[in-house]
Amino acid sequence: MNKFILAVDIGNTHIKFSVFSNKGTFKKFFVVDTNKKISAKQILKEFKKLKIKNNFEICLISSVVPSINKKVVGLVGKIFDVKCKFFPKDLKANLKMEFPKKSEVGADRFLASCGAQMLYPKNNLIVIGLGTAITVDCVKNGKYLGGLTIPGLYTSAKTLFKNAELLPDLDLKNPPSKFAFPKNTKESLEIGIFYGFADMVCGLINRFKKKLGKNAGSQPLVKVVATGGFAGSIAKICKDIDDVQPHLITTALTKIYIQTKK
Repeated sequence: MNKFILAVDIGNTHIKFSVFSNKGTFKKFFVVDTNKKISAKQILKEFKKLKIKNNFEICLISSVVPSINKKVVGLVGKIFDVKCKFFPKDLKANLKMEFPKKSEVGADRFLASCGAQMLYPKNNLIVIGLGTAITVDCVKNGKYLGGLTIPGLYTSAKTLFKNAELLPDLDLKNPPSKFAFPKNTKESLEIGIFYGFADMVCGLINRFKKKLGKNAGSQPLVKVVATGGFAGSIAKICKDIDDVQPHLITTALTKIYIQTKK
């Protein structure tokens, strides 16, 4: 029986566990909160919901929270009886990096750019990450140039609610269906946050497009790919986003691993 590949993206807010076939086909995923108190019981409970056999050849990990790495490796070994490999320590990507301070580039950002390049190898790229932070990275002529980092929707909203006593708290799970004059404070916040951030993302995309070059004929020279928890919601408003890839980071991890096996 063919074994699966487990790809883990340890982010600031969530840890995403994605299951792929040994050929790199995405199967299923689950998410738990990033917490040093994460337990085997918690992970196993979510994994059982996938109804996939516990039969893995490897666990691949990308992390921007080093303090929790050892704990996750221990739990993965205990639950799935498998060894772990980290990116970029144990896995190397083909994408060249032109960012001067390579050590300062988050593994998740670089992997997202790698994943986008795998999807669109002939295009220059703008890769948008819409999670705890908003990241905007660029790839030109097969080289990673770096980009920008901005506090994310939830991060910004949480700070606002913490410092403004009279404002209602929001879950931000359901974006407003349209731009309209708000009827109450809750709508004012929802429309302001989603449309404000969407317009900011659109503005940055257009600034970077000018830096990367104009469209050439029928083939777009610049492709805009978005990932992260808010990618789908923002893409509905910001029409400059060409493609939403919710599993971009774990897919890139898996494909890089498969390439190294050949």
